[in-house]
Amino acid sequence: MAASVSLGVGSLVWAEDSDTAWIVGSCNGLICIAIEEYDIFIWNPFSRKSKRLPNSGRRMWYGCFMIYGFGYDDSTDDYKIVGIYCVVGNVGLYETEVKIYTLRTDFWKRIQDFPHGNSGKYANGALYWAVSFDAGSSYSWVIVSFDLAKEIYGEVAQPNYGGCPQPVLKWKPI
Repeated sequence: MAASVSLGVGSLVWAEDSDTAWIVGSCNGLICIAIEEYDIFIWNPFSRKSKRLPNSGRRMWYGCFMIYGFGYDDSTDDYKIVGIYCVVGNVGLYETEVKIYTLRTDFWKRIQDFPHGNSGKYANGALYWAVSFDAGSSYSWVIVSFDLAKEIYGEVAQPNYGGCPQPVLKWKPI
C-alpha cells in the first residue's frame, strides 16, 4: 500500500511498509523533507511548490545512514543543506563524509568532515549538532556549530558549572 504527500507541484509517493519520511528542518517558511536518506525536497507550503534536490553522489548500503541540517545564509541570500554520510565502523565508531548543498548553485560539494550527532538544528545563521566523543571510560558531549556563511565549524562554549565538573555520560560495557 502506498502513501502520498501532495506538495502542489506533484506528489511524493512511497511504500508505507519500507520507506520513511521526516522533516529535516524549517526556515523562513520553507520545509526540508527527507524520504529515506536519499530523496530530499525543499517545500514551500504557501506557494505549494517544491524542489527535489539532486543526488548527493553518495551510495547507500547496509550499515550507513545520512543525517541532515537545513538553514539559511543571509550573507548570500541562499538556503543550504548539510548532509552527513555516516558509516558504522569498529566498536560503534563512525566514519563520516560531509557535503553541503546550496539552493542557488543546485550543487553538492564536499566539506571538512566531523564526528556526527543527530540532525542539525538551525539558529542565527548556523546549524548545531550535539556530538558525543569517547573520553576514556565515559562519553562527553559538545555542541558543534557550522556557520552557513563562512562554512566553518566551531564549538559552543559550555557554561561555567560553578566548580562542578562538566557533566559526562558514564558508559559501562554490558
